[in-house]
Amino acid sequence: STLMLVVTFGSITSKDIAEQLKKQKGITIDKRKINLEEPIRVLGSTRVEIKIHPKVTTNIRVDVKEKNK
Repeated sequence: STLMLVVTFGSITSKDIAEQLKKQKGITIDKRKINLEEPIRVLGSTRVEIKIHPKVTTNIRVDVKEKNK
């Protein structure tokens, strides 16, 4: 699945990803289940692992784009 995040400045955290999953896809995920070693600070696509269950993980693509001025 692809998640689109638009930023004006700063970085994308697991909290931001969890909020956008809820808003864009209607999926509630605890931010602690999102395996993000450090915030995303670059534009473009990034694969992010989500731990659904202790033995089950999945990956989503997070597309980060700059907000139009």
